[in-house]
Amino acid sequence: MIVTDYLEVELGEDVVRAGQTARVPVRVISTAPAQAVDFEFLAPPEHLSAVALANPAPPLTTNELAQLDAQWWRVRLATAPGSGARPSRTRR
Repeated sequence: MIVTDYLEVELGEDVVRAGQTARVPVRVISTAPAQAVDFEFLAPPEHLSAVALANPAPPLTTNELAQLDAQWWRVRLATAPGSGARPSRTRR
């Protein structure tokens, strides 16, 4: 199999006590420029509450978070029109 373009979203993880807050990184790895990335994640309400995104850092200009139901969330990350994020160079 030959894959010409590849995009992966990695969500960080953390272990915290009930009632504490934590931050986890969102990392997008891509072999081609990407102007927008949408993804969904599962977060059972008994494990996660008060989900929020920090202000976007360059090259991002938009980050949106929408709760789809009690457990599912959708995130949209985007750059300014015409300024797609540059490809990442990663080794696995």
